[in-house]
Amino acid sequence: MMDQETPWTTCLLTRMLILHLERIGKGDDIDYHEILSGENRLNPIVDPKAFLSDHNNWVPHHILKNLIFAAENAGGTKEITYLAAKEYFQSGYGPSVLEIIAKLQNQMEQALYCSNLWATGFANYFKLQCLPPSETQRPEAILLSQFGPNVEPILGNFGFIRGNYEGLTKLFPVVEEARCTEEVSQLKLQNLVREFGGYQIQKRDGRLAVIENVSKREVIIARPVSLRTEIFSTPPDHPAMMEGLILQPHEGELKILAPEVEEDPERYQKENSAYEIVKGGTLQSGPLTVTLERGQFFNAPYSRYRFTWKSKPSRRESPEIVQARLEMIPPLFNHVRELRETHRQLLRYTMENKALAQANEELKGAIQRESDFHGIIGKSPKMQILYEQIERIAPVDSTILIVGETGTGKELFAKAIHQCSLRRDQKFYAINCAALSETLLEAELFGYEKGAFTGALAQKKGIFETASGGTLFLDEIGEVSPTMQAKLLRVLEEREVQRVGGREAIPIDVRVVSATNRDLKKEIASGKFRSDLFYRLHVISLTLPPLSERFDDLPLLVDHFLAFFSMKCKKEKPAITREAITLLAEYSWPGNIRELKNVIERAVVLDRDRIITPDDIILPEEESTAKVLVGGEPQAFHEALEQYKRSVIQDALHKTGGNQTKAAEILGLQRTYLARLIRTLNLRTGRDIR
Repeated sequence: MMDQETPWTTCLLTRMLILHLERIGKGDDIDYHEILSGENRLNPIVDPKAFLSDHNNWVPHHILKNLIFAAENAGGTKEITYLAAKEYFQSGYGPSVLEIIAKLQNQMEQALYCSNLWATGFANYFKLQCLPPSETQRPEAILLSQFGPNVEPILGNFGFIRGNYEGLTKLFPVVEEARCTEEVSQLKLQNLVREFGGYQIQKRDGRLAVIENVSKREVIIARPVSLRTEIFSTPPDHPAMMEGLILQPHEGELKILAPEVEEDPERYQKENSAYEIVKGGTLQSGPLTVTLERGQFFNAPYSRYRFTWKSKPSRRESPEIVQARLEMIPPLFNHVRELRETHRQLLRYTMENKALAQANEELKGAIQRESDFHGIIGKSPKMQILYEQIERIAPVDSTILIVGETGTGKELFAKAIHQCSLRRDQKFYAINCAALSETLLEAELFGYEKGAFTGALAQKKGIFETASGGTLFLDEIGEVSPTMQAKLLRVLEEREVQRVGGREAIPIDVRVVSATNRDLKKEIASGKFRSDLFYRLHVISLTLPPLSERFDDLPLLVDHFLAFFSMKCKKEKPAITREAITLLAEYSWPGNIRELKNVIERAVVLDRDRIITPDDIILPEEESTAKVLVGGEPQAFHEALEQYKRSVIQDALHKTGGNQTKAAEILGLQRTYLARLIRTLNLRTGRDIR
């Protein structure tokens, strides 16, 4: 069944787009590696453009969707798919199997009435159907299309349908002109509005109103309706023509939707529901526009088109030739069916391999989580709860606020959220809001136009733009100024940015994760932080425990940092005594994991015996609360440590006659670090030693 299959499409469609972009000089504006990002991770595609240009290949529908959006932006028109498909058949780009079959049929009418079979040659997620109009002798036909529930079609999908039908006529020399007009559309208004950004849909008294976010004005209004139906007589067809139809005939008749409203409430049928545009208007995003006119129908169960054409006078074929062509049709249908089944079998194998690869990745992830979770070290109960929360919330695109003390690893958690999300194949960007001035932060986040300020010598995209499709981590969000808070709020609400010095609203698709070590509710109470921004950021929150609340993880963290810094220093990993671990566990760690990391780094750098003892642990003296016995009497640990360091350093200075460079060599220290210790401990140097 169509709705049970993963949606795939032939690269004949992507080929059409790529060749059109090349023809209009926009081929180099597309990042084809980005289009295929995340696909075939086990067997990367070396030349994505060549792959997408080969009509023998197939790709998932979302790849086609990515390419359509990129092509629309590059070409500056939402009609790009229609134009690409229409010109393809008249440009002599080389025949595909579908083109060969169309030429063999030699008659436009036959090609049209095979629409249900052409659909299987293009994709596995939609159907086509053709039927002659009732009571007319004009050269025209009614066409139907329907996308399966496994695909949310975009405007570009429908452009392909119209363009392919009109372009197909170029294969028949007797056809002078053709036009495919959409009368009823399956396209959902909600999806169309989402393509543009800067607009929202509100339901008012049962109607749909498209509202412009900035001006708050109603651009388009649509009302729910039930469409009338009309009856078509259907002549007996070859059995092959009955496969994959959108509507099946009953007793030689077919009832299809008409582009007219059923005003009689007694004839209202829910299955014929749609939305009628009662106030037309234009949607715009930069150069991209689409105009919806009064009387158009959207959100229908399927689309209906009226296809008309003009033919040149042509020599009539002999009855023998006509009969020969008729006899050729069944084998052609069989070939299409076999081709379809071969493609589907290939797709099944592809999906099975992908499923195996996914299972392998999940298994590796499970093994990895035995010791860490996407780079986060910890197995304590509080950490396990956090891991479960991340796996639950990561696939949803809601904004997340991470709260935790300095040094608890907020950026690591943000990266873990990204890695567990559906955006994991896109980029992760992080910016420290406290590290930049307001002006620099605005330029970094939103970008700027050439000449926007002194030094703006060229246009620069902001992180919100470059991170599109991925995740943006805003660290120290509590430090931003009130002005920047207002600008961030607008971006989160409108899902669009405006470069510094620019006027164009640029749609963005970014998952925002922010972090702070401040109590933002207190900041709101004191007037330092906007409550509306807080609630935008605080859709979901994670609170990270300080190290003092997860001492069960301390041995794991220590072992990890010992291995990390030993590799960094190209030294053998030292052992650590139980007494040293106890000393570390008795410390309060106000700087959390960052402070522990620094302490272990110092110990590894200074270690000479490949074993870390309490004597090798240098804790920040003003925070130390650990106690030891010196000479049988209790004394503060930092005082004992200071006495020990004085003794060792003074002994080294005495041996070298006060030469700090040689003393540093004896102690295995950097000369500058030893000088700093001498100043801190107020030790005698030089001739005082002698």
